[in-house]
Amino acid sequence: MKSRHFLSLTLALSLLTTGCMRTNILEQTGLIVMVGYDEAGDGKIRGTSLLYQVDPHAKEKTQVIASVASSSKGSRDVNNLGMAKKMVSGQLRVALYSDELARKSGMLELADTLSRDANVGRMLYVAVCKGKAMDLMSFRYPETANLGTFLYQDIKQNTHEGIIPSSTLHEFIRDSYEHGRDPVVPIIEKQEKKITISGIALFQDDRMVGETPAHNGFYIKAFRDSSRPSYLEVKMKNAPLRPLFRTTPKKEETTVVFATLNQKGEIKLTDPANLKFQISLHVRAEMLEISEQVDLSKPDTEAKIADALSQQMTQELQQLLTHLQTLKSDPIGLGEIYRSTVRHSNLNRDKWHTMLAKAHLTPKVDVTLVRSGVVE
Repeated sequence: MKSRHFLSLTLALSLLTTGCMRTNILEQTGLIVMVGYDEAGDGKIRGTSLLYQVDPHAKEKTQVIASVASSSKGSRDVNNLGMAKKMVSGQLRVALYSDELARKSGMLELADTLSRDANVGRMLYVAVCKGKAMDLMSFRYPETANLGTFLYQDIKQNTHEGIIPSSTLHEFIRDSYEHGRDPVVPIIEKQEKKITISGIALFQDDRMVGETPAHNGFYIKAFRDSSRPSYLEVKMKNAPLRPLFRTTPKKEETTVVFATLNQKGEIKLTDPANLKFQISLHVRAEMLEISEQVDLSKPDTEAKIADALSQQMTQELQQLLTHLQTLKSDPIGLGEIYRSTVRHSNLNRDKWHTMLAKAHLTPKVDVTLVRSGVVE
């Protein structure tokens, strides 16, 4: 008898709970898959939404709508007034901010508003775009039917392949609040009729202060994210490799392509008083291609190529670190190491950015080639 009463009570509660749930019929909704934000003057923003239509009878599968308001929520409400279907954000995948807005106003306030929407997953990707977000989102790309889904997959696969650092909404907000590390996000750019990741945006707090080529995403990622196998192309002067060449090189530089088996970035504060850091990157890799003919049958050929790669990559890392110090931007977390090593440092973000510009950074990249693959 008790079990029947319990079953009846459970069924009644289930019906009551189901009756209170808000349901969205897909054919009657416009799914927001991407949002973009631009400066609109007078302290206002232009919010642009890209919607995907599930209705099989819809003539257009995607729709772009934009409006100007004082807040992202206000912009969305105005956009909703001009829609025949209710806009829902459960499938939002990418949030795009114009470089003008990211440099002038910062992104944290808008990103924080997104994170407070219970329907928005915190794993959506955040990116900066060259030019207006509305222009980039309104253009019809001949090879891309759904721009929001395309950009999400583009950023996701390049992140998983180890080419660019991860830039989810959660990570952006975490790094914006954390003392000792700044956010980093990809730069999206429209190039003729295509859209691509053209670089990495560098931040001081939540404001964009500069950029670096996408190639340097490998170095930043090595010190931020968990190690993932990756591909990298490195160009070197011919001089250190000249004894290995079988024929006279056709170009002034030799290109080496390799796949990393693993890479590990390590940062040590060697002298807290004088703010000296040793920044080491260890790479185990398989060489896939080299643009000149070399004799790989000799036992020391791979070791000499690895030495040349180590020297070239150390120079590239040094140039990147100097650029970061000039911008007072710390995407690799030097401040975190300082704060965790020096007790009672009372470190705050402003104090660290001032200290960072005066720090002594010594980089060293150590490449080990474990085997070689195809050689052109």
